[in-house]
Amino acid sequence: MEILDKHLEDTSKVDKVVERSVDFLKKEIQSFRDLESFLKDSGNFLVIRRSCVEFVRREFKDLNKWETRKAVSEIFKKLDFKIDQQNLDKLVFLFFTDAVCETSPTPSPLVFDYNGNIFVKRHSIAIDFDLVPFLMESIENLNSVKKHQAVFKIYPEDQLVTKGISKHVSDLNFLILDLLEKVLYEEVIPFDTVVIHKGKELKPDLDILKLGIESVFSGITEYFLGEKEILKTGILNKKQSSIFVKVKNYVIDQLKDKDELEYLLFTSDADEESTEGRIFTVLDYTNQKNVFEESLKREDATVNDRIESIFWLLGIDNINITLLVMYFDTDDIVYYILELLRQAQDEGFLTERFKRSVKSFLENLFQYPYISKGFMNQKTLDKAMRILFEDDKKLMADYSYYTKRYDQFLEITKDIQDKDPYTQLRQLTARYLKGDISKEDYKNWLILIPSGEAHFLYNLFSDSLDSLPYDNEYRILVDIYKKGEFVEEGKDPSEEEKIYTMILRVLGVYPEEERLKKLLNLRYEA
Repeated sequence: MEILDKHLEDTSKVDKVVERSVDFLKKEIQSFRDLESFLKDSGNFLVIRRSCVEFVRREFKDLNKWETRKAVSEIFKKLDFKIDQQNLDKLVFLFFTDAVCETSPTPSPLVFDYNGNIFVKRHSIAIDFDLVPFLMESIENLNSVKKHQAVFKIYPEDQLVTKGISKHVSDLNFLILDLLEKVLYEEVIPFDTVVIHKGKELKPDLDILKLGIESVFSGITEYFLGEKEILKTGILNKKQSSIFVKVKNYVIDQLKDKDELEYLLFTSDADEESTEGRIFTVLDYTNQKNVFEESLKREDATVNDRIESIFWLLGIDNINITLLVMYFDTDDIVYYILELLRQAQDEGFLTERFKRSVKSFLENLFQYPYISKGFMNQKTLDKAMRILFEDDKKLMADYSYYTKRYDQFLEITKDIQDKDPYTQLRQLTARYLKGDISKEDYKNWLILIPSGEAHFLYNLFSDSLDSLPYDNEYRILVDIYKKGEFVEEGKDPSEEEKIYTMILRVLGVYPEEERLKKLLNLRYEA
């Protein structure tokens, strides 16, 4: 992993430790017959733990934390076991990594690449006592306003607007969790304070863990916002106050180390993706529709404010363009894109990453129709398009079609080789809309283009929608078109999204079809 490799000048020490560790672990695994027999004797846990601790103390003592992280990552790769199954290899490796994380300074969080996915090692206390749900709930209940403020300080703006604030608040939650686990491994909070005897059993002290979480968050807010967080735990006794101060200061020290902060941001992002997966929640059609509906309820906000809040909350990369076009006049969408580009230039986040995201967004948007009463802002986007994307002939062609400049579209596309069916369909439609070919010629050419939209339009122009083959995905629109309305109530969200998207895809080719446009249930007048 690049995040580890760039901190290593010479891997010879690491390579030797990796080789010896793999041999050690294989011997330990082979010393037990199988997982079932291992679990039958609780004494085996003490034996393997003691063996791992002794080995790690001896073999890892000359490695720094970056070398240790790299070594463990390579050991995991060489052992090649399945982490999504219960097996003896996995159990022994967990004991081994616990011993590694308990060295000081702790290399936690450790990361492993498994089939292209990055996984982060969880603390044994969290696993043994099944505490992850409790810890995450406690983290999620922290001050949401402070979280949003911290997110704007932690992450660069180009990343925030492309990936979305929602995703990065979730990343911050896992940053807090990863820092808490560092605190526990370093015993900034003593182990016998976190895990206590209750009768004959060992139990985690949940109040102490919540204090630890609030202390970690306090360190984050103090470092990034310059503000001291007031704890909600009430008046602290001397022991609790000591824990609070020690944890907060430890966290601040970690964040001051720019390399460590970069690593923690990497691990928290990976941790979030493999554990929470907020991106799937963000992309969900129903969730996004609720966001759009809520935006309309903001009576004190301008249209531009509503669009801005959606872009920053969800992220450019994640916005459902079908919903965007249905909820906002295209003039307003285009105006906000211009404002965002100006903001990026003025505030210094017009980066290559940002431009790539905007380009991808526009590529998708330009497959949709320009729905507006005024068409006031389309020409104002020309300058920005020329400056940023003039060399991309395909994008400029789609932009010309999107803004109904069909002569310009045909001129650009005549030089594009290997035209896809969608571009061919738009070329044909542009010629028809310009009056270069008759309706009959247009209809007859449509049937020759291998495209669902083309065949739908052919049957539409032939007054024979009922003859559209059932294997054409656009067949789903036939009954709706004949009824002249689409009722959302009772429809499965995925079906609703599919229908609206198909309608808009057809309108993206033939924007003059008013009957189709009326099926959209637009949330504005057009």
